[in-house]
Amino acid sequence: MTSSIECKNFLRGLQLLNLLIKIGVQNLILCPGSRSAPLAIAAGELNKLGLVNIFNSIDERSAGFHSLGISAASGNLSLVITTSGTAVSNLLPAAVEADRSCKGIIFLTADRPLRLKECGANQTVNQENFLSSVCRRVLSTNLNGLHETQENEILNLVQNTEKQISSFPGPIHLNIPIDKPLAISFLNKKNVLEVFERIYLKKKYIFQEVEIKSDKNKFLEISKSLNLDKSGIILVGPYQGSINDLTSFNKSLKQLQEITGWPVFADPVSGVCSDLRGLVVNWELVLRKNKNSLNCHQLLRLGPMSSSIDLEKFLTTFEGIQILIKEKNFRKLDPIKKSFEYDFGLSNFTTLLLEELSINEKNKKSLTPMALDLIEEGEQIKKILKSKLLKIIKLLSIRLPI
Repeated sequence: MTSSIECKNFLRGLQLLNLLIKIGVQNLILCPGSRSAPLAIAAGELNKLGLVNIFNSIDERSAGFHSLGISAASGNLSLVITTSGTAVSNLLPAAVEADRSCKGIIFLTADRPLRLKECGANQTVNQENFLSSVCRRVLSTNLNGLHETQENEILNLVQNTEKQISSFPGPIHLNIPIDKPLAISFLNKKNVLEVFERIYLKKKYIFQEVEIKSDKNKFLEISKSLNLDKSGIILVGPYQGSINDLTSFNKSLKQLQEITGWPVFADPVSGVCSDLRGLVVNWELVLRKNKNSLNCHQLLRLGPMSSSIDLEKFLTTFEGIQILIKEKNFRKLDPIKKSFEYDFGLSNFTTLLLEELSINEKNKKSLTPMALDLIEEGEQIKKILKSKLLKIIKLLSIRLPI
C-alpha cells in the first residue's frame, strides 16, 4: 500500500508536519500550488484532527507577513507552505523581517527532484538559494524526492530545526523536493491515514531543547564597569524577544530600576509596562532639550537602538559607559560601536547582577535627582502638548460645518 510514490509522499508529508507541530507549530499558512499538493493534503488531514490551524493565502508575499504577524503576536513558531519556483522568491521580504526581528517562522517550500534541476524544467529554479542569506538554516529532505526520504531523516531535519530555533530564533527554510504523482486517490489516502494514525500519530519523539548558558566571565567583565552609586539612564529599545518571555523581561527591568533609581526612556514598541517606576514620558523631547546638560555617568541599553535622531546624537557624543543587553540575538546591534554587548538577555543579566550585590545594595533606592527632574520635565511637556492639541481640536470644531 505505502510502496507507491503518491502514498509515500503523503505519509512523509504527514510525518514531517506532525513533527513540526510537536516542536511548537500551531498555525499554518497554506498557499496554492501543484507541487506542494502532498503537503497541503497532509495539512488538511492534521487540521481535521485538531492539531493545527490553517489559513489560506493566494499570495506568497502576504502569506509570509501573515505568518510573521502570528509569530510576533503568539511567540510561537508559525509555518508557511508554498509550491515551487518563483513562489519561493516572494517569501524573501518576510524572511528579512523575521531575521532582523528574531521571529520563528518555518518556510516549507515544495521543489522539483534533483533529476529536473538545471535542465530547463518548468518552474524549476535554484530556489534553495533564494532565502539563504537571511535564514538561520536551509535544510532539505532527500534531493531525489520526499518519497525516498527515510523516517529518521525527517526526524533529524526537525530536530535540527528545533535546535536552531531554541538557540537563535529566526526564519528557517525547509526545501522539500517532491516527485510525481502529487495527488492521491481516496482509497490510498484512507489507507495511509490508517497507518499514520496507528503507528506515527501518538509516537513519542525526543526533542532536546537547547539550554543557552551565559558566559559568567563575560558578565563579570561587563558588569564591573557599572557603578550603581552613580547616575545612569536605562534606555529600552524595540523588544525583540519572544512575547512569552515579556513578563520575565518586565520583572527584571523593574528589579533593575529599583536597585538603581535610574530614569527609563522606553521606545513605543519596547513592551515595557506603563506603570514602571522611573518612566520618562516624551523622553525624546526631554532629551532634545537637555542633551548637553545631562549629568550622567553610564547608560544601560536594552535591545536595538530606537529610531530617534536625537537619541543617536546623544549616544554618539556620550562619554560614559554604555552596556547593551540583547535578547538571544548574537549579532552586533550597536551602529555607533560604543557599547559593551551582552547576548544572553536581561533576565539572565539581572539574575547574575543580584548574585553579586550585597543585601544593602539589593534594597530599593529612591529615584535619583536626575530621574526626578527628567520625569517632571516630561510631565510638563505632556501638559503643553495636551493644551495645544485641545486648542487645535476646538479650532477645527469651530471651522467645520454642522
